[in-house]
Amino acid sequence: KAKLMEKPPATGDWIYELKFDGIRLIASKDDQKVSLFSRNQNDLSARFPEIVDAVKNLPTEECVVDGEVVALDEEGRSSFQLLQAREMEGRKSPVYFYAFDLLQLDGKSLVSLPLEARKNLLEKLCAGTGDPPIRYSGAIGGAANQLLKEVQRRGLEGIIGKLRNSVY
Repeated sequence: KAKLMEKPPATGDWIYELKFDGIRLIASKDDQKVSLFSRNQNDLSARFPEIVDAVKNLPTEECVVDGEVVALDEEGRSSFQLLQAREMEGRKSPVYFYAFDLLQLDGKSLVSLPLEARKNLLEKLCAGTGDPPIRYSGAIGGAANQLLKEVQRRGLEGIIGKLRNSVY
């Protein structure tokens, strides 16, 4: 789980990703059976059938992907309010699954691999589908202070820093 920091760390080999304002999910695919689980282990598959279908189309028999389901506003920013309106008011906002980590692939656990290796495998997996609801969430740069300024300027949620060689 992410830890809120006042300022970026001064040392370490960090990569940075966008922080989304959505619902964190683990997507699990075993052949054509797909489940979406929240951090509290709640099954959210019925809430996001388009994400279930997109995960089914990933070019692998089995995988476990960590990511976040988001709805985007007219500026392309993630908006939790749009997700809520979709559920409470029945709005038809499209949702996307931003995949940022790959925990298992074809029966092999990847959690002990360095983050950078897992992300490389995930990027290839996501590139193998033409399904727009799944989007690979890659690193956005290494200069955290500059990234924070740009994120704030654009009104985005924030950034997440991860050690490049960290295990899951």
